[in-house]
Amino acid sequence: MKHRKIIVEFKTPAGDKQLDGIEVKFSVNKLMSAVMNKADIEICNLSQEDIEFLTTYTSQFIAINQRKRIRLWAGYEEDGVSLIFDGDIVEGMPTNPPDRWIKCKALSGYYSNKEVVSKTLGGDVSVKDLCTEASNLLNLPMVFESESVKKISDFSFTGDKTKIIKDLNELGGITAYEDDGT
Repeated sequence: MKHRKIIVEFKTPAGDKQLDGIEVKFSVNKLMSAVMNKADIEICNLSQEDIEFLTTYTSQFIAINQRKRIRLWAGYEEDGVSLIFDGDIVEGMPTNPPDRWIKCKALSGYYSNKEVVSKTLGGDVSVKDLCTEASNLLNLPMVFESESVKKISDFSFTGDKTKIIKDLNELGGITAYEDDGT
């Protein structure tokens, strides 16, 4: 019988922490569109320090305004694990003892939605160059799988960073989306 392996990693301004061999329940919803991917992740028996840092309720003692990313890998010990979610924790609430669970809701690209940018490209711009500009704007590596030679005469964008994905899809013939940090 194969043994399930789940790894959870937190990336915070205070540093990174990887947890393995802990009790985890999760549900991940990937949409392959301009809409953000979503995850509900519950983790059992973290240290009090970790619970306090990951909690998002309001208190002057808890780091509520700092970006807290969560990455989730799953697979089997015999076969290895794969990254199945990478996003920002938008809600983290602990349960009462005796079992200490923290229930996290996470969205991909959540903090990019809070930053408004403007970008204009003039002249004939290839779809690949346009997607490269978008990935640079989002600070994400790009995986470009098209052989299209389509050109866009002018492209102008103003809005939150992740809206550029929606605007690319509205050009027609393009399916752009963010998935686990790409």
